[in-house]
Amino acid sequence: MKEILSFVLATIFLFGVHFLLGEYGGVAVSYRIHFLIFFITFIGILSIILIEKFLKKGISGFLFLGFIILKLFAVVYIAMVEKEFKDNILTYFVIYWIYLFFEIILIIRLLRKK
Repeated sequence: MKEILSFVLATIFLFGVHFLLGEYGGVAVSYRIHFLIFFITFIGILSIILIEKFLKKGISGFLFLGFIILKLFAVVYIAMVEKEFKDNILTYFVIYWIYLFFEIILIIRLLRKK
């Protein structure tokens, strides 16, 4: 459960940076992408923790890969639907990669505990 707490703290930090960039840096991007990627990543990390704890130990890597692909498709879908996304596509993909970085670190820490 330490992994989930560190992920939530990292997300709060990212929301803070996003807010500060919007207020003082002139980068006005939607918070919806944060909520979407946070929700998918949170469900992915929680699923991997539960799978590791209660079910088969060998499928957590496949589950991790599946959630990465799901997140990527969600971001691409938003890129096609949202007009403002096309104007700030680099910013949104940076957010995606930051979440992916945190997720990889947490999953590596979780798998090393085994």
